[in-house]
This record gives sequence, structure tokens and C-alpha cells, in this order.
Amino acid sequence: NGLFNINLNQSVKASFKVIDVLGKTVRNGSFDRNEVQIDLSGFPEGLYTLMVEWDGGVESVRLKVL
Repeated sequence: NGLFNINLNQSVKASFKVIDVLGKTVRNGSFDRNEVQIDLSGFPEGLYTLMVEWDGGVESVRLKVL
């Protein structure tokens, strides 16, 4: 459905970006709590990479929008 949740173990200041298969950043933002929801429901179907960066860490995961 295009809704994705980011859950961190603790509340920290973090930033995220969503990258399409061509390497273009299509959405970005920041948050300072341990959970945030990203809405990609209006985006074309396909694979995206979500990168989350916080003090002391970076994590990336693949997202599939249907």
C-alpha cells in the first residue's frame, strides 16, 4: 500500500532519504523520535532504497511499492 514504518531502538535525531532505481532521491526528511511513517503510496510501483542515518549509524533497506 506504500506506507512504511521506520522503528529505531531509541529516540534519536535521524534523517532519511528514499532513492529510486535510477539513483535519484525522491523523498527525504528527518525525525527525532523512535518511529516515523513514510508514505510512498503516490509513487510509481517498483523498488526503492530507504537510507536512514543517525549519530553513530547508517542503515539501508529495499522497499517495494505495489
